[in-house]
Amino acid sequence: MSAVIIIKNIFEFAKILSSASRDDVEKWNKASIQNALNWSEYCEEIYKHVIGQDFEDDVNQKVNQLTLFLEPVSCIRLSTESLGKAKYLLVETLLSNPKFPLSSKFILRDIIQEKSECAWILRKVIIVILSVK
Repeated sequence: MSAVIIIKNIFEFAKILSSASRDDVEKWNKASIQNALNWSEYCEEIYKHVIGQDFEDDVNQKVNQLTLFLEPVSCIRLSTESLGKAKYLLVETLLSNPKFPLSSKFILRDIIQEKSECAWILRKVIIVILSVK
């Protein structure tokens, strides 16, 4: 896969992360949440291939610049390092958004529950759900 395609794909995740912090998150359904998590997992895979490589600084610079092109303007800033915790950033953004419905939090919990490597994120989701009740 070319560097241009990878950067474009990371930009897609940046748009999803930005969307996760806005009101339109109210419209997200199970497919939207699953898609967002898939993009976060993709970014974590990219991180594994980039970290420690000669071109890591170049990728980091491009990733930093990406968020300047988000519309609407967003405060989100990404780096190569943040790609390594993309799933955490996504879940944290969703859970801190008051417009993310409780029903969607349950969907998020159910999706994450299927992935054994996400146990630590699952605990955070459950804590947030319990604090709402």
